[in-house]
Amino acid sequence: EFEPNAELITLFKSMALLYTEIDKSFVLCSENGNLVSSFGLDTSSTHSGKMILSENIDTDIIGELKFPINLFLDVMKSSSGSESIKIKISNRGLLCVQVTTVAAVYDYMLKKVMD
Repeated sequence: EFEPNAELITLFKSMALLYTEIDKSFVLCSENGNLVSSFGLDTSSTHSGKMILSENIDTDIIGELKFPINLFLDVMKSSSGSESIKIKISNRGLLCVQVTTVAAVYDYMLKKVMD
């Protein structure tokens, strides 16, 4: 579980939009104790990118989990102006974005993309 700040969300949106024509999904994995998001084709040096979403995570993600970029961006867009955002990831392929507003707490669930 981690809480992304506004700067991280903006950077994620920018990177995701760059690579969405190449691949409609992004990949989450753990590398060296960090939660990493990958975009584009991992077999290409010119059509891929990575960013660290959270450092020093306490649990490793087993393998790679792939999620749809457009759905994740829609959730992030709808959460602007919220009090807090928490992102939780399950090794079984579920991504939960918990958005807390003045009125309520919303849990958005995204299933991993099956290749």
